[in-house]
Formats: sequence, structure tokens, C-alpha cells
Amino acid sequence: MPATTTSARYREVLRILVRHGFGFVVGGRGIFGRLRSTSTVPIRPAELRLAIEELGVAFIKFGQVLSTRADLIPDVYAAELAKLQDAVPPAPSAEIIAVIERELKHPIAEIFTVFDPVPLASASIGQVHAVTLPGGVDAVVKVQRPGVRDQVTLDLEIGMRLARLVERRFNFRERTGIDLPAIVEEYSFTLRSELDYLREAKNTEIFQHNFADSPGIYIPAICWEYTTGYLITMERLHGMRIDNVPALIAAGYDPPAIAIESAKLVLREVFEYGLFHADLHPGNMFVMDGGIVGVIDFGMVGTLDDTTRTQLLLLVVAVISQDAERITDYLFRLGVVPGSTTNRAALRRDVKRVVAQYYGLQLNEIDTNVLLTDMLKLVQRHHLQMPSELALMLKMLAMAEGLARTLDPNFNMLAVAQPFGAEAIGLLFSPKRMLESARRFGIDVLEIGADLPLRLDRVLRQSEQSAQQLHEEVEAIQHSIQVMVNRLTIGLLIAAFVVGFSIIVRTLDPSGASGWFRVFVGVGVLLVTVLSGYYLWMLWRGQRNRNDV
Repeated sequence: MPATTTSARYREVLRILVRHGFGFVVGGRGIFGRLRSTSTVPIRPAELRLAIEELGVAFIKFGQVLSTRADLIPDVYAAELAKLQDAVPPAPSAEIIAVIERELKHPIAEIFTVFDPVPLASASIGQVHAVTLPGGVDAVVKVQRPGVRDQVTLDLEIGMRLARLVERRFNFRERTGIDLPAIVEEYSFTLRSELDYLREAKNTEIFQHNFADSPGIYIPAICWEYTTGYLITMERLHGMRIDNVPALIAAGYDPPAIAIESAKLVLREVFEYGLFHADLHPGNMFVMDGGIVGVIDFGMVGTLDDTTRTQLLLLVVAVISQDAERITDYLFRLGVVPGSTTNRAALRRDVKRVVAQYYGLQLNEIDTNVLLTDMLKLVQRHHLQMPSELALMLKMLAMAEGLARTLDPNFNMLAVAQPFGAEAIGLLFSPKRMLESARRFGIDVLEIGADLPLRLDRVLRQSEQSAQQLHEEVEAIQHSIQVMVNRLTIGLLIAAFVVGFSIIVRTLDPSGASGWFRVFVGVGVLLVTVLSGYYLWMLWRGQRNRNDV
């Protein structure tokens, strides 16, 4: 992108920030010093949201991610950022057709039998059009908006510079414990992944495989011959939005049953596969014929490795058994608690207070929203920070909980999750899993055993080198001590000579002394002068040798 365009975008971002009261951030030297704001009024949550919406796609996506981090920002800001919308007017169909023809290298009429120029949906990154493939296959094509990738790349660079500016100017990490540049860098990786439609297509195929045995869940098939990094073509799903309760009832469906099916979807993603849809809002879910739940848009996914999933399961068990000590332990193990900076006793005490409120209640009697709210208050009180994947997972669970309660006001996520957690824990300690763990352990032992001689040889060599180095350092220290002792001894001897000479001179009576007395005094003064000069020269030479080293 040309430098003039880059500079223009910087100026545009700065003007928007200043206009919405962020002049205190951008005030300073250079380009940031050209625009200043005299406003000292704290930024209102709505003003923050409006500024982000005006800044464009990269900032909107970041705001949406930040809205899920109640462990990092106050509740009022998280609630306001949750309102961010990235719906924008559609790009002209001619521009979309140009992208399709460029990517698939054929005229649009040769690619699709039918192309509907009116989009089914339009967002900041891409828009979706209905198409008919040769052979009469009903499909949709999602096309990335022209120029959006370059715009996002530039905005991510600006966002990182702003994050570093805030960090440097306000000592942000020291004052809040939040590494803002690291959060922006992590978000940048996520957004760049979302811009890669080939990655989204692969994610869709993985989820399709994972839920192939689930008759109540349907994932569309990818049409690979019509898919590239800038556009993705897939089977079209026909149905009604999952949150359209009146339409569902009118069509004869049971919303509470659909709520349970949608909850099972997310619980299987977390407990069984460790790969979950991180943007599971109602617009990405449809109820198809027969009450089947169809799911689309796998651009943003989260992953949980086996270790994290195991610790999470054990944390769920600790919560169910209301064991405050184990809850605290697993919070540490999951990386939610920054070890050395947290008062473990105070955290355990507050966990006990939260758990005590639910003592004796059955799972179906516990309000999941209230429990999550209490836990988030605890997180904020102790300045805890969740790893990004856990934050994404909680966002997804909260969205699933909200959707299920729209379908069934009496829905309880914990009650539905209990059998999934129990089954997952059973699988965790199943003979097959134990044998697999033993096999991996055996492989690790064999690898260590094969590498052990080389490692031992390396350790011994390092030990020998360390021992030699230590011996040389000890000898150097001994030499330094010896030199110091010698100098101290010579200094004491010279001092003793001077004192003794002074006593002799004061004791003798010079009036009755002959010429030898004057000779004695003269020789003594000369000796004192020579010895003192020699001692000073010795100290100067030692200092110069140290400076040379």
C-alpha cells in the first residue's frame, strides 16, 4: 500500500480517536502530536463503541473479542462492546463478480449456472450470495470484500502501535497487569486466520466429520473446486433462524428440545473434541426440516489441548463437589491465576464464599448465569486473567446459554452438561485412554533412553567446563585475596614503622643529641617518604590493572 495511503489512514484513525475523546492517548510527539484533545472527561462506554464502529473492521473485530474478556475490562464496557455490529452495506455486485472471476479464472457465467447479485448477508469482511452450481446443486458463495485484507493488515499495524504507545505512556502493564501489545498480537493472529477462507473451509470439513454421527446436527459440505483463500462455496442450508421462536412453534417444532440439541452441540465440541465454534451466534444456526440444527461460519474456532481439557474437566468436578481447595488448585493449573502475584489464601477464601451459596443445591437448581457472574466478580477482584482459549470458550458457552434460554426460559446448562462431563471423565480414565497414555509414556522413555548417552556426555562436558571455569575463578579470587592481604600487610608495616619512628623521635631529647641524631631523623623521614610513595604506587598499579581487565 502506498505511503500516502498509509499516512492518510493514520490521520483518519487519529481524528476519529480525538473526536470521541481519546486525545489523551494520542497526544505527544510526531504524528500523534498534531492532534490533541483538551477533554479530561472519562471515556463513556457508548463513546468507545461508537469510535470502534467508525474505525472499521479490524477494530470492530477486536472490540467484539474484548467484549468477552470480563477478566480484563469493566462490566459496563464489556456489555457495551457486545453491541458492536459489523454489518455494512453490501459491496457492488460487479466488484464481487470480479473477485470470483479472478480467483476461479473463468467468467461468472461459466462458473455458476445462476448467480444472485443480491447478497443473502453482508458483513465487514465478506458477503454471501446464492448460486446454483452446474448440475443444479443449490449452494452459496462467501466472497471476501475487495481490499479488506490490505485494510485489515494496515489497521492491525496501527493497532499495535497504539497498544505500544499506551503501554509506554501510561505504564499500562505495570498499573493493570495487562500486556496490551501481547493481546493485540494474539488477536491479530486470530483475525488473519479468519481472513483465510481456505482455513475456514478446512475447519468446516473437520466439524462435518466430527458430527457425522449426530442426526440432530448438520454441517454443510464444502465445494472445494469453487473455493480459494478469498472465496468459499458450500452447500446451502434452508431453514429458519434458531432464535425465531414464534416461527418454530408455528412450524410445529419444540423449542425446548432444540435448546437441548444446540447445547449438546457445544458441549460435545468442548468435552469430546476440544475444537469449538467460537462465533456461535443465532445468525449462524438454522432449524431445518425435521428439527435438525444446521451450523455455518467456521472462520473463528477455538482449541483446547488434552492437558487443558483434563484440567477443565477436573475443575468442573471440583465445582460440582463444591471443593474450594481443588477449585483454587485447578485455577492455578489452568493458568487463570498468575501464581506469584496472587494471594492464594485470599483467593481460596473467596472461592469458598462463592461455593457456599450453592451448598446443598442440585445442578438443575443452580442458575448458571448467576454462577458465572459470581465467578467473574471473583476474577476481577483478584485481577485474574484467563488464557485466550478459555476466554473464547466461556464466550461460546455464554452465547449458547443465552440462545438456549431464548428457546426455553427454564433451560439449565449445568444440568445438561453433567452427563457430558461424567462421560468425558470416564473416557479420561478409560482403559483405552490409559493404554494410550502408557504408550506415549513408553515412547517418551525410549526417546529419552536413546538420547540419554548423548545428554550425559553433554552434561559431563559442561560439568568439566564448569569445573575448570570454577577452578580458574577460585584461583583468581585466591590471587586477589593474596594481593589484598600483601598490600594490607605492607601498609600495616609502613604504618608501624612511621608510628615507631615518631615515638623514638619524641622520646629522645634533641638538645643534648649530637650530629648523629640529625642524621637519624633525616634517614627516617626519607624512609617514610620512600615507603609511602611505594605503597601509593602499588595501589595505583593495581587499580590500573583492574581497569584494563
